[in-house]
Amino acid sequence: AAGAVGTRVEVRQDDELGDLAGAFNELAARIAMQFEALEGLSAIDRDILAGAPFEQLASHALQRVAARYPQGAALVVWREGDVFLRKAWLAAERQGPRVVMGERVALDPAAMLEFSRLERDEQHLTRECVGLPCVALQSSMQRAGIDRSEVAVLMPLRHEGQALALLALGL
Repeated sequence: AAGAVGTRVEVRQDDELGDLAGAFNELAARIAMQFEALEGLSAIDRDILAGAPFEQLASHALQRVAARYPQGAALVVWREGDVFLRKAWLAAERQGPRVVMGERVALDPAAMLEFSRLERDEQHLTRECVGLPCVALQSSMQRAGIDRSEVAVLMPLRHEGQALALLALGL
């Protein structure tokens, strides 16, 4: 009630009250994770409403992924103009994942059209990942460590019938 979601109770007994205290602590931990996730999403919403550049939104999204899944791999790719894609990914480091902003990459018009036509989320075993997102983003997926993950989940972010960005997660 006071907003102290990190509050835990001490488990002193190995009986029903101890079980109840343990259940309370598990519930408190789940609630704390949910509050953290909601705070992160709220920060992203504020950035969107303030008109922040997509680079900043991508960085916040990757930070949220890193906080929730410290061992996960993630990549965000977004359109910048008619022929360029920008990339940002999580780089695994000893002190924890770090967001890396990548360079702009030019795509030929046919490849950009194919990117904009991405319609649905896809899940691939990483070694079997084929098609435009996998081929065009192979080097970026390697940098992000997605190629070392068992499964790659590719989620296009669409607006008005076109994919404007793609979130790739390695699980």
